[in-house]
Amino acid sequence: RGIAVDKNGYVFVADFKNNRIQKFDSNGKFVKQIGNTSNSISLITPYGITIDDENNLFVTCPEAHCIFILDSDGNFVDQWGEFGKDEGKFDYPLGITIDKNGFIYVVDNSNHRIQKFTKEGKFVLSWGRKGKEPTEFDFPHSIAIDKNIIYVTESYLPRVQIFNTDGKYLGKVKTTKDIVFHRTTGICVDIRNNIYIINRGLNQILKIKRKFLV
Repeated sequence: RGIAVDKNGYVFVADFKNNRIQKFDSNGKFVKQIGNTSNSISLITPYGITIDDENNLFVTCPEAHCIFILDSDGNFVDQWGEFGKDEGKFDYPLGITIDKNGFIYVVDNSNHRIQKFTKEGKFVLSWGRKGKEPTEFDFPHSIAIDKNIIYVTESYLPRVQIFNTDGKYLGKVKTTKDIVFHRTTGICVDIRNNIYIINRGLNQILKIKRKFLV
């Protein structure tokens, strides 16, 4: 499901149904498998991946309701989170990203919220609840950050909401006759501030310039 690239150009792919992460070099050559082997950490349905400046992987495991932290060789570093609705607990975490200051943002899908943590797993804040209004979510799915701007897709609402890193609502991505959202999932932002969105319901990849914000 998720994919991320470290500072050395290695590509890590979350192989959800096979309970593993696969590591490739920048040419697509297979390097190693993390998880689902006799001598490796046990991962349960890895989904989202983000990587910090030290090349540590932060991996959401939705069916285990937790975050695994691994080094770039796949060695276990830490684990935090458990099932629940309290602060720091999860119900099916999916998307995950990291900001320039090292704070981690997790899409807590079935709790309909975003949670923010330090890299050590200390809870900082959360925002959102189930609903259709601004700052509410209907099964949020993926998250991306561009400097201090956060974008969140939702599984069942045709919108992409925008927040700052403190959870303040800034607006949403504008729709037009050519930009129609239907069951959006993955999202990322490039160095030119273009937003790429998987529009799953219409079998599309959308590229949207940052000016399309309201």
